[in-house]
Amino acid sequence: MNEQWHIQLLGGLRVRQGERIVTRFRTQKTGALLAYLAYHRQQSHSREVLIDLFWPETTLESGRHNLSHALSSLRSLLEPPGVPAGGVLIADRFTVELNPDSFTTDVAQFEQALRAAAQARNTPEHASLLALALEKCTGELLPGYYEDWIEPAQERIRQRYEQAATQLSALQQRNAPTPVTPPVQVAPESVLPTGTVTFLFTDIEGSTRLWERVGDAFRPALSTHHALLRHEFRRSGGHEVKEAGDSFLVVFSSVGDALACAIACQRALDKQPWPDEIGPLRVRMALHTGDVELAGGEYHGILLHRAARMLSAAHGGQILCSEASSNLLIRDLEPQVTLKDLGIWRLRDFQEPERLFQVSYPDMALSEFPALNASPAHSSHLPLQFTRFFGREAEIAQLVELLALPETRLLTLSGPGGTGKTRLSLESAGRYAESFEGAIWFVALADLSDASLIPTTILQAMSIPLSGSREPLEQAVAALQKQPTLLILDNFEQLVEAGGAELVQVLLSRVDSLRCLVTSRQLLGLPGEVEFTVSPLATPNGSDTPERVGLVESVR
Repeated sequence: MNEQWHIQLLGGLRVRQGERIVTRFRTQKTGALLAYLAYHRQQSHSREVLIDLFWPETTLESGRHNLSHALSSLRSLLEPPGVPAGGVLIADRFTVELNPDSFTTDVAQFEQALRAAAQARNTPEHASLLALALEKCTGELLPGYYEDWIEPAQERIRQRYEQAATQLSALQQRNAPTPVTPPVQVAPESVLPTGTVTFLFTDIEGSTRLWERVGDAFRPALSTHHALLRHEFRRSGGHEVKEAGDSFLVVFSSVGDALACAIACQRALDKQPWPDEIGPLRVRMALHTGDVELAGGEYHGILLHRAARMLSAAHGGQILCSEASSNLLIRDLEPQVTLKDLGIWRLRDFQEPERLFQVSYPDMALSEFPALNASPAHSSHLPLQFTRFFGREAEIAQLVELLALPETRLLTLSGPGGTGKTRLSLESAGRYAESFEGAIWFVALADLSDASLIPTTILQAMSIPLSGSREPLEQAVAALQKQPTLLILDNFEQLVEAGGAELVQVLLSRVDSLRCLVTSRQLLGLPGEVEFTVSPLATPNGSDTPERVGLVESVR
């Protein structure tokens, strides 16, 4: 007799017989059909019902054709040469089913373990069998498949898992003299990822107040919280590094897996029916990516501390993401998942500020949050200068004074090439930054000939990844609206008559807090433009002595 097939439905669709493993099918519909037949084991299914379920938009004739092709593909997979026809896949003109003696599924094993637990003869046996059942539930049902029948089935399994986890925590509490939470299974050092990793920090907002208010009634809720999150950690490929009270530190090799896990955790928490005296548990989360090393089985480095400070800035129900993580995520976000730029913030104990993003996804229990628990950071992002700046103190003072005037929105340093307009703009902006409560960005345009690329260049200067779903101009406007900003638009002359002037006018009209400091050989010709002519530094005349020549700024 041929060895049984094992069909894994939890955590991903996999079909195994002995050493043979299949994860790819002719079409996704073919895989979904197999999963449906396996999930509804010991049932016979009408062909017309299957057609209506999997190909509802087609004609009946086309649906029959599609079903026949899918069944033929499954028969080739499940009944290779040497296996009697109908030994696994039983189909006639009217019905289709899988031979229940030819296969097992992890869902059936999970439910069988739950039934065994319900028939336990005593509490220790009940707790042991519940724990065994929970171990068999290794992930969400059929992730990546979106047939109509799957979501109700996912919810059914999720509810059964959560009920079992709650029962187990209650049994442990009843028989334990001290607070009981599931044991921390820290991965060995050989398993923990190294190199570029993503950390997920979580904790319950207001947990101390909950302990004080409801006392021991908080223990079962905390155990349920732990079970829900640990289930998602395992399902998403996360490695639990540390658990302390109501907080977790989890590490992922993939930033995408970390984000998916955080969203899944929030959704599981939102769906949990928490006791009335406790109310919904609001958990804050933070994601940060970087390079780490392991030493003595522990991660070390500033990366962990920055991630922890990010967590302290978040609110319950909110997922924060660092700029390092967002740069890796932005091009591969799941549909309807977005990263909302919250601006630049100064985290406690860190001198260098951090740009933070809020993760938004469908069906969020809370979508609006108060300002972060951190101080806004305003900073200048000017190129480093490796040579000393000489002279022009009077011009710098005048420019700083002009920039400080509320009516100065557009200030253009004009003059021929080589007069030092770029360096003067940088020195003036550096002095202005001391009193300017905003951000300053330097945008180099010398190599640009197409004015339509100005918004993209601005985003690049601000280190903001391009979003495939938004035009660069709209994305630049949204970014500039976050805080008062001074843009230094350097070497603008070749763009003035190519549409660049009109684009600057659009930015100034749509972003009230924006100021532009432009260096150009010609004016932009826009209303409100303030011109500052930059002349060459003075040169010595022939009658000066060597000592006097050494004091001239151009010579120095």
